[in-house]
Order: sequence, then C-alpha cells, then structure tokens
Amino acid sequence: MATGFGLMRVTAARGKMTLRPALKALPSLEVAVPYQLRLSAPAQTVEIDTGKDYQAAALHGSLVLDAKNPSVALRVRWVQPPIAGESRFAKLTVEAPGLATFTHVFDASGDIDDYVELPISEAK
Repeated sequence: MATGFGLMRVTAARGKMTLRPALKALPSLEVAVPYQLRLSAPAQTVEIDTGKDYQAAALHGSLVLDAKNPSVALRVRWVQPPIAGESRFAKLTVEAPGLATFTHVFDASGDIDDYVELPISEAK
C-alpha cells in the first residue's frame, strides 16, 4: 500500500491530483425488442409491464426488457365482459433481433392479468 502511494506521488502531475477509476465495458442490462399484441375483443385498457418498462394502451411498439430475466406482465380490461363460457385472449409476438420469433397466447374467462418469461436472455 505504501508503494502505491509512493508511485502516485512520483507519477502525479503537479497541482491537484485526481484519481480516475479504470473504465470497464459493462454488459447491457436492458434490451429493446419490437412486439405486437392482438386482442380477441375491444379492450378498455391494456397495460404491459416488463420491470424495466411500462406501457399503457400500446398494441405494438418496442419493449425494454431486463436482459438477464426478460418477462412481460400483461393486464387487459375488456370493454364488455365476456358472456358465460366465453374465453378471451391476447396474443403477444416478440421479435428479438437474431433470435426466433416468440409467440405467447394469454387467455382467460374474464380480464387478463398474467405474465410470461421470455426465452430471449441471449439477445444483445
């Protein structure tokens, strides 16, 4: 430790001395991917939450995902509630660059409030 301080003194420029940490290239913790959402009926509200990004009433666009744990939570409130025995769905399509297209269908007998983990953790 004393050697380090001695070297700092010898190599330091005259005047104010500042220490700068070495810059490291950190891996990106986020990845943006295009998506599209198709609904089986008109929705009153649509909410998409990825933990890194939140969007309301967007049926297509780009999602910012956590690169280490990519997941999407979806909430859909329908304009008209489904009749007894009717199922409603929302089809999510995610196209991460360089990877196969991922499609997931959320379905429910009422409003949708669910999540899915995406198999795109290798996306850059």
